[in-house]
Amino acid sequence: MVKSTRRLQIEKYMDSFTDKELSLMESLASGINEARNIED
Repeated sequence: MVKSTRRLQIEKYMDSFTDKELSLMESLASGINEARNIED
C-alpha cells in the first residue's frame, strides 16, 4: 500500500503523541469507521 502525503503527515504527528492522545485518536478512528459502515 502506498501511503498518501496526508497519511504520512498524520503519522509524523502521532509519533510525538502520548498514550492518552493515541487512545483518543483510536476512538476517533473507530467512530469514523462505524459511521461509515452505518451509511452503507
